[in-house]
Amino acid sequence: MMVEFLSRYSPREKLIVGLGLIILLGLGIHAFVIEPYQQRLTTLEEELAQSKSDLQWIKSVTAELSATGSVRPTRSFSGSLANLINQTVKQQKLDTFLAQMRPNGEDEIRVRFTEIPFNKLTGFVAQMNNQGLTVKDFKINAGDNPEQVDSNLLLEKV
Repeated sequence: MMVEFLSRYSPREKLIVGLGLIILLGLGIHAFVIEPYQQRLTTLEEELAQSKSDLQWIKSVTAELSATGSVRPTRSFSGSLANLINQTVKQQKLDTFLAQMRPNGEDEIRVRFTEIPFNKLTGFVAQMNNQGLTVKDFKINAGDNPEQVDSNLLLEKV
């Protein structure tokens, strides 16, 4: 059927139709593969830059809190990281925001909070710093409600 259809056209018209199909295929690949890939790459690079900026800000706020004396001096911690996190979460009444806590070896623990007020999160990070833990990795996303965030922290024993 397609051969019959093409047999009606001259070689020049077949060439024009072939080139048109090649151009259409190229535009389709660009529109549906290359462009979305480039947009996603750009978005991920922006998110990475924002996460790095957030981590630097959290570290500076923690340093400021320590410098103003609003938190006790840093001390070394020995014992289970999970127990320390549980105690701190209960002390600061953050248990409703704690979504997940997963040890990562002996000296690291990953903690995920959802819909936590940002000020409470900074207080938690400052307390962890005070207990002898440092923030190794930190991701934060805006929550559904104003002033609330979703966060994912990787804390490490000093």
